[in-house]
Amino acid sequence: MSFEKSLNGFRSELDQIDETLFDLLEKRFIITDEIGKLKKQYNQPIDQLDRESQIKKKLKDKLQGFSHVNEILDLYDLVFELSKKSQKNV
Repeated sequence: MSFEKSLNGFRSELDQIDETLFDLLEKRFIITDEIGKLKKQYNQPIDQLDRESQIKKKLKDKLQGFSHVNEILDLYDLVFELSKKSQKNV
């Protein structure tokens, strides 16, 4: 198989994965916005570090044996940061 054909095949797979990620991230941010509204309604802080720690621990447990654990954890740090930013603006 040629380089171009292989590259295009991989890129096509990535495009399909990205479509799924877009949908899931949008759903996640819609839910975090609702959580932000609830926190404001009940005068609760946006930062919930205990919850973040729980999620990170669960992720680390689930990701055992994965080859890109650090990259996935870094991505979740960004997702947390953006979720909190979004919650502050609702």
